[in-house]
Amino acid sequence: MWYNIKAKDLTINRTYKFSLWAKSETELIKILKSKKMVDIKILASTEEDWTPEWADSVSESTESILKEKQTFW
Repeated sequence: MWYNIKAKDLTINRTYKFSLWAKSETELIKILKSKKMVDIKILASTEEDWTPEWADSVSESTESILKEKQTFW
């Protein structure tokens, strides 16, 4: 399930809005707490096995294009 989240990172004291995939909300909270995230707010989630627009997914073809652009020679 995809989750759109807003949470505060205690390691740098900043709040971020991002997307993350987890099997359940319990697993999601466990992952975020292990990364020292607090003030966790789930803004949206999906029940289906598809990637919503707000998840900012990158397809495999896009990844290869990005890798090509990152080379400096």
